[in-house]
Amino acid sequence: MRYLRTLGGRLRSARRAGFRPRSWCALSLLFLFLAAPTGSHAQQAQGRLTDQVKAGFLYNFTRYASWPEGSTGLKTLTFCNDNGAIDASVFKSLGGQTVGDRVIRTQEVDSRFLSGAVAACDVMFVNANADPGDVAGLAGTADLYNILLVSDLPAFARRGGHIELYVEDKSFKFRVNLDALKRGRLMLSSKVLRLAEIVQ
Repeated sequence: MRYLRTLGGRLRSARRAGFRPRSWCALSLLFLFLAAPTGSHAQQAQGRLTDQVKAGFLYNFTRYASWPEGSTGLKTLTFCNDNGAIDASVFKSLGGQTVGDRVIRTQEVDSRFLSGAVAACDVMFVNANADPGDVAGLAGTADLYNILLVSDLPAFARRGGHIELYVEDKSFKFRVNLDALKRGRLMLSSKVLRLAEIVQ
C-alpha cells in the first residue's frame, strides 16, 4: 500500500537521523495514528485514500494487539471486511502481509448474519452503515470468539465496539472501550492506549 510504504520511508529516515529506539517508537506511533491526511487530497481521491487510511489503522492496531493463547491461528490472522466497509481492492492488499510471524488472510463477511464466517475472524472492520442496534449482538459474538472490532460508526465504542475511528480538526483519532476489550480477553499496547480517548 502506497500510504504504508511512504510512512515506512519517513520512519526509516527518522531512525537514521539518530532517534533513540524509545523515541523512534513513540514517533512511529504518532505518524501511524495521527498523521493520516483527511483534507483536500482525500476529497480529490473520492474516498479511496480514506479506505487506505482505514486499512492502515486496522493493520497497525493489530500489530499492537494481543489475543488469548490459542484463539488465533498459529500461522495466520484473519482480517474481515464487513459489507465492503473498506474498498475491496484496498482491503485485499493487506493479504499476505505479516504481523509478527503470522500471515494475514482477508475475508469479506456480513456482520448482520452471525455465521461461522464471522466467528472465524480475528479482526473485523465494521461497516459505518451498520445498524447501531446490531452492535451489541456483534460485540457479544466478538467476546465469545475473541474478535477485535474496529469501525468508524459513530458511538461504536460506547455501544460495545473495541476501537472507534473518528475525524476531529481534519485528523483521524480513535476511542477505545477498555471494558469491551477485557470482555473479549483482548489487549492493546499501552503505547496505543496513551494516544486514545478511553471510554467505558
